[in-house]
Amino acid sequence: MRTHPIEILAQAIANKQPAALATVVEVSGASPAKVGAQIVLLEDGTTVGTVGGGKLESAILDDARLTLTESLPRLPKYSLTEEGTDAVGTLCGGEVRVFIQPFLPPPQLIIVGGGHIGRPLKVMGEAAGFDVLVVDAEAGRANVPGLDSVHLRRTASSS
Repeated sequence: MRTHPIEILAQAIANKQPAALATVVEVSGASPAKVGAQIVLLEDGTTVGTVGGGKLESAILDDARLTLTESLPRLPKYSLTEEGTDAVGTLCGGEVRVFIQPFLPPPQLIIVGGGHIGRPLKVMGEAAGFDVLVVDAEAGRANVPGLDSVHLRRTASSS
């Protein structure tokens, strides 16, 4: 049973794992890629789906990695020629345009202290789109029972 790229993307989002989705949006001339073809790239390098294979797919995955690194979507064009602007080194002669969208987990906000300031700050942080963790030495005032169990994620801004 084959798994669809969108299913893998949904799992990555649910597990708060970075992923990039590449979708072929335009094809002109001879090309192994078809409009609507998709591939998902997970942070660990795993891929699901295909966008034509070979050198074209390799170039698309390179751009998908860049999309994850820069946290910005892109719309590159690939010329299926051996030379020239946007060339991928093939003889097909066509052109392919691909939309590559990063899907990144929300940034983490760690609040130390779940008291009268920490509680409303948690609500505000969640409303602003953060993955909020509250740590507090007093039982019942935190959603993480001990400091040793906090796992901080590396984000694009924490270089």
